[in-house]
Amino acid sequence: MWKSSANKLRNTSSSNYLGIVFGIILISFISSAKAETYTLYSYHPVPPFITGENQGLTYELVQELESLSKGQHSFNIQVVPRKRLNELIKTENIIVLWANPRWFKEIMPSQTFWSDRIMLDTSVYVWEATNTKSYKSPNDLIGASFGGIKNYKYNNIEVLLTKNQARRTDADNDWQLTQMLLSGRIDVAIMLEINACNLIKKHHLFEKINLAEHNSFDRKVMLTGVNDKGLIKLINKLQRSPRWAARLANYRAKIVPIDQLAPGDYCSHLPAPTTVLNN
Repeated sequence: MWKSSANKLRNTSSSNYLGIVFGIILISFISSAKAETYTLYSYHPVPPFITGENQGLTYELVQELESLSKGQHSFNIQVVPRKRLNELIKTENIIVLWANPRWFKEIMPSQTFWSDRIMLDTSVYVWEATNTKSYKSPNDLIGASFGGIKNYKYNNIEVLLTKNQARRTDADNDWQLTQMLLSGRIDVAIMLEINACNLIKKHHLFEKINLAEHNSFDRKVMLTGVNDKGLIKLINKLQRSPRWAARLANYRAKIVPIDQLAPGDYCSHLPAPTTVLNN
């Protein structure tokens, strides 16, 4: 009698144990089945977007999205040149970070969807301080030699280049553009405010470089081909995320109009450079 009861108890315990194990496996399977992995494309291999191996604002964006999704989504990063990105946009359904509709309107598929703003950014005119001319509007570039990054287009400048009212020289990165300015090879360049100020700080160029605002613009996430409303809804949570606001603040200041600053104070409102800035 006792032996029979013991056997029943062992059988019951074994059944309960197997049930618990099966439940755990089932829950894990369901969770993994729900999780979805996305590949995010970026064509910005420079600070603040990439500051080192798996470091920079692009990777912090992924961390924030994964946190906001509570494990339901994971993300891979693919950094490609703009020319390669253009080819992918024409042939595949992809997700592009840090984009703006103005920059892709000529190649944007009819089925293209955009997130809300994930970052407010500013580009600046940059010129050598001994240059007697100031550059504060597109018309100031008429007759000038202009420096830009290869395959980049610049708001309100392209029409001058089309009409041959300005000459363009390309470089691979902003540090090369700065060297061109200092050597007199170009009159003016356009680059991101954060990059210009980091270079000025790193190379002690406060009295050698002048800046003026060129354009303020939104950076968004572009989805081509597929209207993934769930992903867009997740990305749009960034605007209301205090953590994301704090991450952005670690890389750039929010509001200090450049034109209201004295030349020696242009970049005093920005944090010190975070990494090597040969961008």
